[in-house]
Amino acid sequence: MIPYKQTFSNFTSSYFSGKIFLMKGLYYWLFLTGTILWLSAILSYPFLVKIHSPVAPFVQLSFSFVCHQKEERCFWINDVPLPVCSRCTGIYTGFFSGVLLFPFLKKSLSFKWFYLPLSIFPIGLEISIEKIGICNENWIRFLSSIFLGFFLSYIALWSFKEN
Repeated sequence: MIPYKQTFSNFTSSYFSGKIFLMKGLYYWLFLTGTILWLSAILSYPFLVKIHSPVAPFVQLSFSFVCHQKEERCFWINDVPLPVCSRCTGIYTGFFSGVLLFPFLKKSLSFKWFYLPLSIFPIGLEISIEKIGICNENWIRFLSSIFLGFFLSYIALWSFKEN
């Protein structure tokens, strides 16, 4: 009869750890592929509209579930508004940046929960400035939301790194 300890060691072998590592790597590549596809859909929308692609209405409808799509708050390319507002564009750009930089930062930048209020602070400040009437610019909405997107991607990928 094989002792229990010896049987258990089979499950902790390098082969088994390699499979777990492969799954974690797979999650990263799925996140990266998903964010590339998401941003590509946003940025290609004006060109799809210009060439009268039958995909364009589907893209606009798909993004209507995640954004208010007010034209005055969207960036425009080729006289066509993007299917998401500038703040959502900033969040998605920040998310993409976070996913892209995660392999380089995961060892040097540890996860802390206080990053969440820090990442929301620029958006709150921007909304306050907008309500007061000082500034109402799409670029400021975009830049203030990048930090939130970056943090959200970092927390998602960090959860896969730890588990």
